Amino acid sequence: MTDIIQPYITKASFRGIEFETADLGDGGGRRVITHEFPNREDWYNEDNGMSPDTGKLEGYITEPNLARKRDELKAAFKQPSAGSLYHPYERRYISARIKTWEIRASKDVLGRFDVSIEFVRESGDASPLQVTNNTGLIADTAQSLADQAVAAYLDAINAGDMTRDVRQLVDGYLSTAIAWVGQANTLSFIATNFDLRGLIAVVAAFAPGTFGTLDTALSVVDLVQGLTAVFDDRIDQPQVTMSGAPELDVETSPMTDFQPYALLMQSLRDTSDISLPRVAGTSGQIVILNNAAQAIESLVSRTALGELGKAVLDADYPDRDSAMAARYDFAQRVLNAQSQAAIDGQMEIHQMFSDMLRYVGEQFATVSDDLQPLDTLNGTVRRTSLSVAYDLYDDPTRALELIDRNGAMNGSFLPPQIQYARDATD
Repeated sequence: MTDIIQPYITKASFRGIEFETADLGDGGGRRVITHEFPNREDWYNEDNGMSPDTGKLEGYITEPNLARKRDELKAAFKQPSAGSLYHPYERRYISARIKTWEIRASKDVLGRFDVSIEFVRESGDASPLQVTNNTGLIADTAQSLADQAVAAYLDAINAGDMTRDVRQLVDGYLSTAIAWVGQANTLSFIATNFDLRGLIAVVAAFAPGTFGTLDTALSVVDLVQGLTAVFDDRIDQPQVTMSGAPELDVETSPMTDFQPYALLMQSLRDTSDISLPRVAGTSGQIVILNNAAQAIESLVSRTALGELGKAVLDADYPDRDSAMAARYDFAQRVLNAQSQAAIDGQMEIHQMFSDMLRYVGEQFATVSDDLQPLDTLNGTVRRTSLSVAYDLYDDPTRALELIDRNGAMNGSFLPPQIQYARDATD
């Protein structure tokens, strides 16, 4: 039985784009035609079956980048075909068409758009297993994760009064983090329309002592997301050359379809591995300094993991083994990030990581099922599996035993605490 009374704000989503809900109404009935006749006091009702089930959702969106979210919702609402609507109180997906929609803003309520939609259900309801396109949900979660990472960063880095010496050290930590992102850019040798080097120079020129401001935090997030922008705007296979020559033959390109994705994912992995030095000691200023280092690491790493979640699904994998290895690597990184969020008491971020891992897991079967495995005789599968299993167990003997006994890439060497990492059909 569905619990109608919800003790907390519940999110709805349409075509993967989420928004908060405040009010919901459902409607329906029968298509009844009443036949009346002149000069007669009787009539009869003709029942032509059920009328379509309708509904109305009232909600809102609120986040730092409201324009982006508003445009995504408008694009989703304008699609002519039926879409998957996550019903917030039935807690399941239904197939529906948007009849009318409205997005309102008010000068009296800043930082928020009110959303209202009227929808008509399709004759058959959608189910979570049929909804395999989580791209919108993952992109939305990645952005929400970056927004929450900014809020957590500002809370942590402004938690104590720093001395002048400590503030100078934190300035140095932030400069190191910015340089780390630049060094992690494995796409740097690819021609692109996105000027990441210019962005690095701009972000690195922050005013001393402004590491605790919102503008600085957002600029760091933009820098990390710039790695994806470098990939999206690359021109390694242009349709037309600068001189107007014919389109470049893809077969003669020095890169395969997968290589740019592999480089992007490696850039994001390297970025998420950021590590800043710590100072030994328990005095108040040392604790504040180390907490600031942790805050900078978390801001960069969490933003990179959000971008990595999108890249893992979008990559054009050459084989199933490469896809599975990327998926398991992402799952382990998310688990590590969740552990740090739990230590920091940031349970909302912890939940966002869980959501992203679930969305990736639900969709990944559609990415990998049509791919062929590598030839196991060449040892590549075994080496890939060994590297993943070794990272999980830190025990080469245990890893080899599990892989040889259970198969290289069927996922059976994963520890049980990795939820949603196995194939959706398991």
